[in-house]
Amino acid sequence: MQAIIKRNDPLYRQIVSYFEEEILQGRLKPGDRIPATTRLSEIFNVNPDTVQQSLKLLAERGFVSRAPGRGTFVRKGINSRTFGIIFKRTVLTDEDVSFYSGFLNDFILLAEQEQWNCRLFMVTENLSPEDASGEKGLLDLKKAIADGEVRAVVEFCTNPTVRDYLRTECPVPVSLCDVSMDNIAFIHKGVNYLEERGYRDIAVFAYHLDRPNNFDEGISTCHSKLPLRRFDAVDANHNEGYRLMRELCGSRSGLPDALLIANDRLFIGAWYFLLEKGIRVPEELAVLTHANRGRLPMSHIPLTRLEVDPLALTREVFREIAGKITGDAYTARPVTPELIVGRSCGEAE
Repeated sequence: MQAIIKRNDPLYRQIVSYFEEEILQGRLKPGDRIPATTRLSEIFNVNPDTVQQSLKLLAERGFVSRAPGRGTFVRKGINSRTFGIIFKRTVLTDEDVSFYSGFLNDFILLAEQEQWNCRLFMVTENLSPEDASGEKGLLDLKKAIADGEVRAVVEFCTNPTVRDYLRTECPVPVSLCDVSMDNIAFIHKGVNYLEERGYRDIAVFAYHLDRPNNFDEGISTCHSKLPLRRFDAVDANHNEGYRLMRELCGSRSGLPDALLIANDRLFIGAWYFLLEKGIRVPEELAVLTHANRGRLPMSHIPLTRLEVDPLALTREVFREIAGKITGDAYTARPVTPELIVGRSCGEAE
């Protein structure tokens, strides 16, 4: 080891780059111990805090593991190009979460294009901490990480127990796939379009519009400040959409002029209700819904929709997890929906 020549890069990043090269070139091998913080601060002529910052980043990127009281060691599998993807079993069997099976396929294809492999790990829908020790999918993932077979982990649609492990204990880079539609843009585009069409009494079926963005912030960006009738969904499924539609029709204000639905599965339940009750769209109620490109809900007329490209979501997740490996910090950003005009809000323009 030798002292780092000072350049424009921060010192801690220079130390990180030095160790990455040593590990990737095989000069430091799996299991080798990294010198203690005090020794490294002498070698590189930097203060111990800078060394600690460097070691922390190396650990976050999966190059080393840190064992309290024992030291810092080079991890196995540094040259592995395999993502571990952990998800719940119903992704493959339940139509209500079919979006995620499409996401899974898109991610695998994108990984292949970048010369990465993927290994799949399935877990149960609901898993208590007491049952975690017997969850085969989680145990298999932990073993694959320990054996150096998995370089990073991508999680989606699992359960709180798995997420807790990935957030607090997983020793390799993790992406929790929290990327979603840009809810501010959804409200902004949806409300503005309906107002431009002349609708003044607008109801919104909201789901997760407070995370990660804020419903009120979306409203604040709209052209006018018409009051909206907001109905919050407790889950995103057909039954909840049906329930909200029944609640809306039974409210004191009755049926609105237009309905904005923030989730395609809520739309399906609401659509069932409208067909069942004989409420005509758009003659009696204009409907503007969220949809995922290529996975449109069934309807008897072309839907006016705010459409999200699932592949764009996949790219955001891939860029985030790749950045955690390479050190190019990137946080997956919400994807802006595109307005597609059909006939469910009146004649297409």
